[in-house]
Amino acid sequence: MMLLVVLLGFLATFTSGVDEIKNAEMDPLTLEREKLAFVERAIVEILQRGTFPTIFEAKTEFLSSCGCEYAPSPIYWGSKVGMLCKLEATNYREDCGQRCISPRKEDILLICPSGWKNDCRDGCVPPIFETVLERTNFLEKNVDNIVLHGFDYLVIDAQYTKTCGCEDDVSVIQYGTSIGFDCVTEKEDQPDDCGGYRGCINFEKKPLIVFCPAGHTPTCSGCHKLLDKSAPAEERYDWMVSVLTGYMRESREALDLQPRPSQIIDCGCTSAFQSVTEYGKRIGFSCVVKEPEAINANCGPNVLCESPNGETLLHLCPPAFVPNCQDGCGYSWDAKEEL
Repeated sequence: MMLLVVLLGFLATFTSGVDEIKNAEMDPLTLEREKLAFVERAIVEILQRGTFPTIFEAKTEFLSSCGCEYAPSPIYWGSKVGMLCKLEATNYREDCGQRCISPRKEDILLICPSGWKNDCRDGCVPPIFETVLERTNFLEKNVDNIVLHGFDYLVIDAQYTKTCGCEDDVSVIQYGTSIGFDCVTEKEDQPDDCGGYRGCINFEKKPLIVFCPAGHTPTCSGCHKLLDKSAPAEERYDWMVSVLTGYMRESREALDLQPRPSQIIDCGCTSAFQSVTEYGKRIGFSCVVKEPEAINANCGPNVLCESPNGETLLHLCPPAFVPNCQDGCGYSWDAKEEL
């Protein structure tokens, strides 16, 4: 189950059954490192691209008491993960957090998510872990926070929810787990291609349709995590990979994950970049290339593929993903034979 896959319903064109995480022949330790590296890189990319004051616990009253006269903003150096507020008052206290001098020589307060290391030079960075279990716990907590607090960046197909029977736009669930979306419906029948869950009513006794993110199951108290606390390590890794893959798919427009305009030239494209939406993992972008020799190093990691109509397509992926012809964007541990 992928994040809000019920809101899409695209059909695979190049291949089928590619949404399962398949492990190529790779020794267990390398496989473990690759999956954890993917999770960490995806988390960093999401936190770089979006603004998540709840994840950073950037509460206005607290920051004001620490000497921040203006609202915090994302940092622009180092890891690019973090928020800052300019200290223009004199009531800064040691318990407020990390006081730094920015690259512009300004007195600032560096704000990091819980558990991250505050580093004036590098911004917010993951701490040093003594064990793989510590790293796994840290990453899973961050995935949970993105699911719980990152819903603002999810682009939801209003036409799909209408087809499912929603009378109006979906709403963020604000009861129970506070995870997922729901909408009121008056229709008794649900289309076969709608994955929303029926069986709940709101306080006005109106029937609801509940939509859940990947790795969660719908209930009338919101969406619950489909991962037992005692789950083995491999299951935890795959759960995080699945959730983050879906999140990046549904948030790519809002998080501005598309290629830079200059990459049209650097990648030798003879067409505009198009979102990969009809095959594979439905992540990444492609363009038509007629002269592969025009591709230069500034294009970034890419792969050339042949489309069903015989065109040569170049695939580009967001950080953490690896381009391939079957998935569009896949995983480093899931090797594919290119077309």
